[in-house]
Amino acid sequence: MKQVVYVDILLTTNLFVNYYLLLSCTKLMKIESKRLRLFCGALVGAIASLAIFLPPMKFFLGLIFKLAVSFLIVYISFGLIRFSRFIKMFISFIAANFIFAGSMMGLWFAFKPGGMVINNNVVYFDISVPILIGSTVVCYGIVAVVSKIISRKNSADIIYTVTVTFDSVSVIGKGYLDTGNALTDCFSGFPVIIANLDFVSKLFFDDEISYLKESSTILNDAGRLKNRTRIIPFGTIKEQGILRAFKPDYIIVEKNNQKICKTDEVYVAVGSKNFSSFNCDVLLSPKVFESKEM
Repeated sequence: MKQVVYVDILLTTNLFVNYYLLLSCTKLMKIESKRLRLFCGALVGAIASLAIFLPPMKFFLGLIFKLAVSFLIVYISFGLIRFSRFIKMFISFIAANFIFAGSMMGLWFAFKPGGMVINNNVVYFDISVPILIGSTVVCYGIVAVVSKIISRKNSADIIYTVTVTFDSVSVIGKGYLDTGNALTDCFSGFPVIIANLDFVSKLFFDDEISYLKESSTILNDAGRLKNRTRIIPFGTIKEQGILRAFKPDYIIVEKNNQKICKTDEVYVAVGSKNFSSFNCDVLLSPKVFESKEM
């Protein structure tokens, strides 16, 4: 008996599944993106699912087609991000797709469910909307839990103890090595780390805190901050803006009570958002570890 494939169900299910695959990848890779971009990327994947109506492709051709579509989906969903991070996200999305397709093929071979068709790496299954939503939400929940477990396991390798000293006063907190932080001061070329406002507030007076918090604020008497601040432009997938940064006396980065580096060739940008998702007070830059030791 020939299986009938309904285009509306094909597009809807693939749009839904692709969207949550992309959302799952953002959780695993800790990369943020606007929901509209994710939807557009998922829509491209849904349109590409029409390949199910084409004659069966040879393995190599089907693989090239899958990789090309996945590349386009990731590019649309996340835009121009660092090449290394883009490749990681691309691999993550490909892996998620193959895991999903493999699971569906395993289900098909094991139970031969009615209403399922697999052709050209495209999976079609005619199931009710409640079951589709429920199963996808459950899968997404599993990915979120796994992501948290992996994050906690791996965070031990990228969490450091950071001491920031300004005008001979020091604060000590946790630093997270953010490989995506490539901020630098355009004048000195020094790397820029981003500190939570609450963390560095102990170093400054109230008027100085306001000055550092708001880039538009003018400090009548610059005092201790004179010639020690910079305006640092930044850009992410979700937002763009500027941060005010100060030059500390020095910072010390330690791991397991062993000093990794001590440098004054750095600027500390002040961010008003907390870094609870990273469980830290400071987002470190990899370039800090390349700085000249004092």
